[in-house]
Amino acid sequence: MSRFLRHTLVCLLAPVLIAGLWLLAALGLGAIPSGPTKPPASEGVEIALLSNGWHVDLALPVKAEGIDWSADFPASDTASAGTSPWILLGWGDRDFYLETPQLSDLKPGTAFNALLGRGPAVLHVVHLERLDEGPRLRRLKIGPETYQALAARLKGSARRDPAGRTILIPNQGFGHADAFYEAKGHYSPLVTCNEWLAAHLRAEGLPVGVWAPLPSGLTRDFE
Repeated sequence: MSRFLRHTLVCLLAPVLIAGLWLLAALGLGAIPSGPTKPPASEGVEIALLSNGWHVDLALPVKAEGIDWSADFPASDTASAGTSPWILLGWGDRDFYLETPQLSDLKPGTAFNALLGRGPAVLHVVHLERLDEGPRLRRLKIGPETYQALAARLKGSARRDPAGRTILIPNQGFGHADAFYEAKGHYSPLVTCNEWLAAHLRAEGLPVGVWAPLPSGLTRDFE
């Protein structure tokens, strides 16, 4: 085999090998619970993890334990001005999020730029009437202090104007009850949308995978 062919083969196989190692690490570390974790609270605030198969959102009560999410993410920012008892909160690469409402809409250029962490991040907020039970829904009950600390971390992820207000990205919702906001950070293969959420939960002692770039590291029952 000529040097050119060997070089070409290495160039072709290297991305496949890297992707395979990433997937093995994601599945393996996602199955190992982070620790130490706090024991489940018998009373407190119920939150939930909701997966669509490739991305996990965090469901939070709009008002609980002195935290009012409508102050930062009002329903009036959406096409529907009605209030809902829940919000879904997710994070990700701006272009990937705004241009990929469904996985089938994914473009190679958008995915490549997201993997390189070239673009800014956004928060996606959905106002939700109810949580539908199903295999992709994981409910958690956490104590008031843990919930308040988690809320503070999540609120700190939003970019804000000089007056301290969240920055709405106008006219970018997927439906009538969601909106996008400017966020801190950059998406990467190490810090995916799911690992971003897992890191916030992990920091408060909640049971998730050691590294959770895939939904399974968040939605499996670690308790």
